[in-house]
Parts: sequence; C-alpha cells; structure tokens
Amino acid sequence: MCQVCDQLHGTQKEAEYWCGSCSKISEIQFYCDSCFTSEHSSLSIRSHVRSPVEKVEASFPICAKHKLPEDSYCFDEKVFICNHCLCDNHKTHNTKLAYSHGREVKAQFSTSVEKLSLTSTRICQTSQNTLETSKQEKSTQIGKLKEKIQKLENEVQMIDSSLSKITQTSEKSKTGTLALSKAIQEFPIRDVFDDKKKLN
Repeated sequence: MCQVCDQLHGTQKEAEYWCGSCSKISEIQFYCDSCFTSEHSSLSIRSHVRSPVEKVEASFPICAKHKLPEDSYCFDEKVFICNHCLCDNHKTHNTKLAYSHGREVKAQFSTSVEKLSLTSTRICQTSQNTLETSKQEKSTQIGKLKEKIQKLENEVQMIDSSLSKITQTSEKSKTGTLALSKAIQEFPIRDVFDDKKKLN
C-alpha cells in the first residue's frame, strides 16, 4: 500500500514504487505513482531512484489470507504481516516495515563490527607495544651481560698470562736450584773449611 495515501490521506491505494533512499531516512518508502512524484518534487531528493514494488515484494512471503507481501513485522507477536493484517489485527501493536528494521539491524551490526575491529586493533597495538618494549629491555640486558662476559674473559686472559709467567719463573727457579744443589754437592769439603777461615 502507498504509505503516503494511508498515513496522510487515510485512503488505501496500491503502492507502485519503493524508494531505497527514503528507506534510509524515513519510515515512508512505498509510494503510488502520483505520491512518489509529489513527495520527490524537492530538488534535494529529486535524484532518488524508484524501484518497481514488484521487485521488492518478491523477497517477502505472500500473506495466505490477503495475497499481499508480508512486508511488515509485528514485534508483539513476532510474525511478518501484510498491510491489511496490520490494519485489521495489529493496529495497536509494535510494528515496523521489514526493510526499515532490517536496515537498522544491519547498521547496528556494522557499528558493532567497527567497534570490535577498533577494539581488536587497539588490543593488538597495545600488545605489540608491550612486546617491543620488553624486547628492547631484554636486548639491553643482553648487551650489559655481554660487556660483563667480555670483562671476565679479559680478566681470565690476564690470570692465564700471570700463571704462565709464574710457571716460567718456577721452572727457572727449579733449574737454578738444581744447578746450585749440584754445585754444592761437587764443592770439595777441604775448600769449605778454607772458606770458613776466610769468613772468620
């Protein structure tokens, strides 16, 4: 049914066109030919494209009682209804055009998905920043440990060098001691007494 005729003039007239642009901004989106022309005379909405209502109605089931598309939804009884059912039995109920409600739900879903995407991106970014900071800290710690290890290795090399010198000195000392011991053993006893006399 033409919603303009129904809501503004109180008459029942078959709708011929559906306006997708109007469905985004208004409850009124089904028009007869004359109402579509008059309602779209303003320059701001003159560019709206009309679609034959048959194409739109083809996506809705047909009311078994009135043989019309069930293009509205009754939230109280949770059923799809045609325009005649709306006027006859659902006038005081909470109803809405299915296309309008569908678009609202899609918009809500889109908003939820966008929020979820933003939240996910924010969480990932926070986690990435935390891990990058931790990585930098660990790298700094590794650098400090490498410096300590290098310092210890240098100290070990110095100790090795000192041990080598001590070993060489010890070997020389042993050689000197052996030579001295040999010389003492070979020194004549008679000369020992002479040396003592000289010492006195």
